[in-house]
Amino acid sequence: MDIYAARINSTGSMPWTYNGVPVCTAADYQQYLDITTDGSSGAIITWQDFRSGDNDIYAQKINFMGSCTWTNNGNAVINDTGNQATPSIISDMNGGAIIAWTDGITSTRDIRAERMLSDGTRAWDPDVGVAVCTADETQMTPYMVSDGAGGAIIAWMDYRTGNADIYAQHIDFAGGTDWPTDGIYICYDAGLQNYHQIVSDGCGGAIILWTDWRYMSNNEIFGQHIDAGGTTHWFVNGENLTSYPADQQEVKAIATGNGGIIAAWWDERDMSNPYKIYAQKFDRYGYRGGPAPVITDASDVPMDQGGQVLLTWAPIRMDVHPEELVTHYTVWRSVSAPEAMALMEDGGLETGSGTVVASPGEIGLDFEGSAYRTDIQFGAAATWEWVASVDANYWEEYAYACGTLYDQIEGIWDGTHFFVVTANTADPFMFWNSEPAYAYSVDNLCPCTPLGLAGAVSFTPAGLELTWDPNSEADLGGYNIYRGTDPAFEPSSDNMIASTCDTAAFDGEWSSEEGFCYKVAAFDIHGNECGYALLCSDQVTGDDPMPVPDATFLTQNYPNPFNPNTTIAFGLKTGGFVNLSIYDAAGRLVATLIDESRPAGPYATVWNGNDRNGNPTASGVYFYRLTAGTFIETKKMILLK
Repeated sequence: MDIYAARINSTGSMPWTYNGVPVCTAADYQQYLDITTDGSSGAIITWQDFRSGDNDIYAQKINFMGSCTWTNNGNAVINDTGNQATPSIISDMNGGAIIAWTDGITSTRDIRAERMLSDGTRAWDPDVGVAVCTADETQMTPYMVSDGAGGAIIAWMDYRTGNADIYAQHIDFAGGTDWPTDGIYICYDAGLQNYHQIVSDGCGGAIILWTDWRYMSNNEIFGQHIDAGGTTHWFVNGENLTSYPADQQEVKAIATGNGGIIAAWWDERDMSNPYKIYAQKFDRYGYRGGPAPVITDASDVPMDQGGQVLLTWAPIRMDVHPEELVTHYTVWRSVSAPEAMALMEDGGLETGSGTVVASPGEIGLDFEGSAYRTDIQFGAAATWEWVASVDANYWEEYAYACGTLYDQIEGIWDGTHFFVVTANTADPFMFWNSEPAYAYSVDNLCPCTPLGLAGAVSFTPAGLELTWDPNSEADLGGYNIYRGTDPAFEPSSDNMIASTCDTAAFDGEWSSEEGFCYKVAAFDIHGNECGYALLCSDQVTGDDPMPVPDATFLTQNYPNPFNPNTTIAFGLKTGGFVNLSIYDAAGRLVATLIDESRPAGPYATVWNGNDRNGNPTASGVYFYRLTAGTFIETKKMILLK
């Protein structure tokens, strides 16, 4: 028996040699292989090798192209006396690998390990490897997972008590064992514990599973969670994960990415049709499925001034009587990356304006102040700010009106916030986070209708001066002024004559003969416009200006400086062709306001600050020139934005 390898790409094709490339074709047999990534799209393979007349451990590195890069037929990991068997391998996260095996150098079998560097040399003990466990009796079949820092957690079957038990040890990047000598027991209960598996918890620890025969009547699947410091968190001797009739055994598992696992096993519960495969998801606490709270809705609170959204969520299944495991829920709001950076600069994520917590479980029901935490969302670091704690009352649904930092402004700012709800327990290290949900708040209420609208006829300049009382809303954006010829006219962009932040507007085209009516509406910064204050011709005070002046004239624009509108008034003693144009400081034509024949009389026109193409002009000094027959006069005005 030899070792061969093949690469299968994402389309199912095999780009290397047909039937695989040889990894080891040395004398006698090679078997019981294991494989891991080299971190560069290649692999490192280890196996049990009998070429020397007893079992040794060898390894080979193969690159992306299918070429072996170490010694022909592999490098010896251990080829000492006695039998070395059942190797297990993981990446050392630096181009090499850690390999553990069952070692028979002594009369009893032990667990040893070695780190192979990227070039195939041995980094720890080049003769016999480092001892993981040399306790009495037999230890065998090690399995490993990465600790996330170049080291490993190793689990094995251990007969030191006379029965097959499960033990584990942590070995670091340098080959040092960090937990008690000969390992920490994972399970030493009665009966056999075997067919074990180990899965990373993503935080430097592991979840270890095994087939357990402690009840003698049938095999069941048990598990234990051990953290990076060597502390176990589930029941002593493990949590029973499959308390079903008949046998469950030979479990396999993978990590879910959030500290939990998905496990599958061979199951005989259906005696009429045994040997089926079952699977189940378990979280990091050993609970079945995904018991995290679920945000069922996140939406704007209707008919308010904005600033809050309503979160509703379904409780977790442990929020029931009489279990009552959940003590309260905490609500968290996302902090944007710039805000998080600002908080760190101000000390808010360290010791200054807020408390930094390692987990949301540290926030109790009676917490007051500000608190922040970070985690990983969508592959990137996310910062969350504590908003509220909500008592667990064993309800079918919970709701909380959560404040926002800003509202949506349509077409300008989407106002999106993300939220997470956490189910907390009395144990600060036991909690469940919901998936993030997003929502935005909207200001649904418009300002009040302006009061005190009045109109007064003006002679210099000629037109109508509109005034009204100021509104008191904090989010007021300004006022829109509309003009029509009927009290029932419908305000629109076509008949809007001005938009201002002031409480006054001037209409230079006013004429009592036209029967003009005016509507003034307040709007807020979110675009909500209120009802209209109405003013018609019969409510205007003052007389109309004299129709014909004694001499042709051009007045100073009003207001000046202005932004964005200003009124230019002039009078014609005799009728004729009139041109009123705007020029910039360099004498270039900006806009033509009037270019036509007009009868004698007073006039006023408004320049809205746009050029002849309808584009807003920049701040600066401008000149306006009136040409009427032999009369030519130019005046200066300032546009100030």
